[in-house]
Amino acid sequence: MTTRLSVGISAYNQGKYLRATLESLLAQEVPPYELVVSNDHSTDETASVLADFRGRVRVISPPHHLNIAEGLNYVLNELSGDWLAPMASDDVAKPNYVRVLLEGTTRSKNAVAVSGGWEFMDACGAPLEIHYLLSARKLTRPPETLLENLTAPKRHIFASAFKRTAWEEAGGIPAECKFLGDWGLWLRLSSLGDFICERKVITGYRTGCRPGQELERLAEELRAEERICTVILREAAQKAGLEGSPVLAKARRQSFTRRLCQLSRLFPMDKRAEVADSLRAWAKSAGAERELEAFRSGKVFKPPAQPFRSALRKAVRKISFLIATSGIRRGVRGGPQGKGVAV
Repeated sequence: MTTRLSVGISAYNQGKYLRATLESLLAQEVPPYELVVSNDHSTDETASVLADFRGRVRVISPPHHLNIAEGLNYVLNELSGDWLAPMASDDVAKPNYVRVLLEGTTRSKNAVAVSGGWEFMDACGAPLEIHYLLSARKLTRPPETLLENLTAPKRHIFASAFKRTAWEEAGGIPAECKFLGDWGLWLRLSSLGDFICERKVITGYRTGCRPGQELERLAEELRAEERICTVILREAAQKAGLEGSPVLAKARRQSFTRRLCQLSRLFPMDKRAEVADSLRAWAKSAGAERELEAFRSGKVFKPPAQPFRSALRKAVRKISFLIATSGIRRGVRGGPQGKGVAV
């Protein structure tokens, strides 16, 4: 039986990028089983762009405007394929996108998620950095699927596809997490089957389109990360038989102190007391109350030094990016516009 891979897009006021997204999905080496766009009550040119694709793209719309997580859940729940692939309305799919994801579904009969590599792009579509998922195993089984996502999602949701039955069992993206919901999804999926990694770049992820976004979304991110670290991670650990593990406790602490690194950079001394009060419950659950008090007192937290392997992967990514964008073609594959290196 042929595997059917459906692609779903939740679009909200990104009409200036949406045409390129749809054109990239309609120019695939292997076409998707279906392509569905949810117009989430956009007020820009999104509707007129979608009208140009009438007959090639199915368009739906939710009853009211949804947040990011809710919007993705809505459109993916409307898909009918065996595998569901979310795509952002300002990203682009490489020509190999569908083919690589379909190939990944054949690697294990217990596969519940397949991911490829991606490149970050600027607002104009110029490549910034390439990620080949070098640190992820080609096949990861439970409970390692949980362990690799303890402190952050390892894989990119917009370079991934999910088995429909697993998506439904996991409950989709945690709707209460307006941001970082993809991390919650990976944790919920971790006990359900294998994660597959295909080390080929399959999408371009647009970033930096909205200056000042970091502070604008910070409060929502903090609420979401607290929910993930105190509730969703605990539930996933219970299913994996890892509740009470020292590894889990360490991960909670690392996630919290990583946030303190960001907050100590963003907030001056006179603003820290209010921020610290809002983090008190999270700090207690992470066993990081001492670190929170140090933050309140003015300490500037710095990211921990990278281990050698992480530093090496970062260096390889930089080299890969330089080669991929230099026009060198000898022995290249899978990067931007068909370029890149197999690392």
